[in-house]
Amino acid sequence: MKKIERQRLLRQLIKEHRIQKQEEFVDLLNDQGVEVTQATVSRDIKEMNLIKVSQADGSFFYSLREDVGEPDRQRLNKMLKQSVISVSRMDKYISLKIVPGSAVALGIVLENIYDKALFTLLTTDDKVLMIFYEEEKAADVSSEIKTWLYG
Repeated sequence: MKKIERQRLLRQLIKEHRIQKQEEFVDLLNDQGVEVTQATVSRDIKEMNLIKVSQADGSFFYSLREDVGEPDRQRLNKMLKQSVISVSRMDKYISLKIVPGSAVALGIVLENIYDKALFTLLTTDDKVLMIFYEEEKAADVSSEIKTWLYG
């Protein structure tokens, strides 16, 4: 099967199933007679720009970017209130201390919203470090985050 056909099938599977792991993609594709490896699925996920969306129970599933129901800013507001312990800024850097286990999911949403202004974003289990191209943008975002958190 050609890549474009396989990726079309992946889109269909995402709409029909809550797929949490790459191995599940491999199994579902194999069940449909499409022999693939996890490495192939991993490349497809990257090329298709799939994202992981969190569920109420804290688990994640793969989704097409356009399938995300809740707008990013509303989701960010909710995630910030639920998981941020502290916010600090220095020059072009914003550091967020997060409830353990929440940083990666929060980082994905922050990247979606501030992608063009960010040089990069790094996460650990309980921290997010945002590095901006411009100090002024870092100040604006820091202020925006603090407004969402503290009113």
